[in-house]
Amino acid sequence: MTRNVFLFTLFVTGASAAPMTYTITGIGSGSWNSQPFTEASFTFTFDSDTATIVHGTSCCSSADSSPAGTAATVSVAGFAPAALTGNQAIFLNRSEQTAGIWHFNSPDYLTVATPAFANDDLTSTIEPTAGTTFSYVTPLPLSTGGTLYFTSVHDVKYSQHPGSSGGLVTAVSVTPNDSSPALDETQTYNIVVGDTAGASDIGGVDFQVVKDYIYLPCWLYFNASANTLSVYNWVNNEWDGPVPIGSSGSVIDTSGCTLDTKAVTVSTSGNNLTLNLPVALKGYGDGSPSIVYVAAQNKENQGTNYAQMGTVTLPTPPPSEGFQLSVDPQSHAITPGGSADYKVTVTKISGPDQPITFSTKVMGSQYSTLSFTFDPATITGSGTTTMHVTTTPDASPGTYSLQITAQSPNASHTYGDYGGLILYIANAPPVVTLNPTSGAGSSAQFVITWQDGDNPTPVSNLNILIASQMDGRHACWIYWDRAAAPGLYLASDDGASWTGFSTGKLFPDVHSVSNSQCTIDAANVIYNDDPPVAGGNHLGHKSLLIPISFAPGFAGPKTTFVRAANVVGVDTGYQSLGTWTAQ
Repeated sequence: MTRNVFLFTLFVTGASAAPMTYTITGIGSGSWNSQPFTEASFTFTFDSDTATIVHGTSCCSSADSSPAGTAATVSVAGFAPAALTGNQAIFLNRSEQTAGIWHFNSPDYLTVATPAFANDDLTSTIEPTAGTTFSYVTPLPLSTGGTLYFTSVHDVKYSQHPGSSGGLVTAVSVTPNDSSPALDETQTYNIVVGDTAGASDIGGVDFQVVKDYIYLPCWLYFNASANTLSVYNWVNNEWDGPVPIGSSGSVIDTSGCTLDTKAVTVSTSGNNLTLNLPVALKGYGDGSPSIVYVAAQNKENQGTNYAQMGTVTLPTPPPSEGFQLSVDPQSHAITPGGSADYKVTVTKISGPDQPITFSTKVMGSQYSTLSFTFDPATITGSGTTTMHVTTTPDASPGTYSLQITAQSPNASHTYGDYGGLILYIANAPPVVTLNPTSGAGSSAQFVITWQDGDNPTPVSNLNILIASQMDGRHACWIYWDRAAAPGLYLASDDGASWTGFSTGKLFPDVHSVSNSQCTIDAANVIYNDDPPVAGGNHLGHKSLLIPISFAPGFAGPKTTFVRAANVVGVDTGYQSLGTWTAQ
């Protein structure tokens, strides 16, 4: 589903569809919410459209059907009208010459059989038509509570007509329009939208709760044609769903709100569609109201702007204790199947001592190959617990950003929100490249590069060895350590010792460093950690540039060997990546 994420203008795209209204009338006896009735007139009205008709269902290839949970209302003499909240649908089976109401892909509820249906489908006009009628004691759930079923029916007529289209849609009302629910309390919003072409022309309804014109803790979209709900997921910036409403529904749970689509009801009356959404807004507020907005679209994808229809004020948090979190170390590096321990320290700042429990998640996703435990599981006041991370042997290599949440009865603090807590997992060495791979001269700038995406854990250290053979003696042998100071080292002539030196133009004492084979221009050594460039994008790789000049006595053809290891310690070993003729 593609929908815009701006508040005050709505643009939608999609194929147009013709609204359809299906009507079944008759006289029957049965039970309405356990209350019997006898010889009472009844009317079923279903609203759907041609775009959602299922031509050949999984159970019945010759049957056409509207979607499961098609919006429908029923009236029985002596009772207030109600919406149907199950998996009801309208079907027409040409081969069996039948039409009526069924539980989608399941037993029929009310069937009319006549040869008149042999050449029709659910997209054409059928005037009120009678035939042999069958009713089945399979209950339909009602929005008013309980169920409806018939024990007998007669004088039943079935009809279907295309509805009007291209009407002007409006947001009519939201009830309650000014509310203050308790913490995580489910509140049913009664949303009414209208369409001058009739309720069957309404294609969708947007419901938003907006804080300070920026934060949307809850954005829901009801697709009237498919009878489904979708919710915007702000963590992944995408729509989740769609989820059916009614008996085949399920719970939608986001960071800002939750609702059970099984309890959602929809009904139509004249030009209006009424949608009842039982929504629980999560968490506390700051005492100021959030705005409730509603927008609607017809089936020709023409819509309203978002209209402010009410406010909702979330409860403010009770007075709470204050505490801080710290974690040591900031990162660990392991292989798949390994484990790591982080020390989590709670420091009380103010307020009463309260029990604090802990949980951890991987930012942005859920990974079943990682598990977290805390020992001890609870701290009261100040103290320290150990977070033990275990991985399975099939854990995917990568850089995992972790977030720890410490939760007391009245306060919650997190650590690692901005990527400051890392777990590296790797089972293969980094892949590095060298430039230039060949050439000749008395000096050159050698650049070693590794890709961010191809190497889920960063290079920790590397060597570059320029020599006639794989021997560090009487060679130009260099070692670089990303985390160490000074960071770059040149081996002595006999390869037995190393001279460390600072690099870059920021250090006033930087100078050239030499052995008998080569000289490193330390001031112009550059490590590129892939910072963002113009537009906030990244190049996708890291690199180390080392300017080297060669002594005259080192002249002749040489091989350039490179070795690199990532933070997990998985090592490439020395690889021959190029040749150079020193002059």
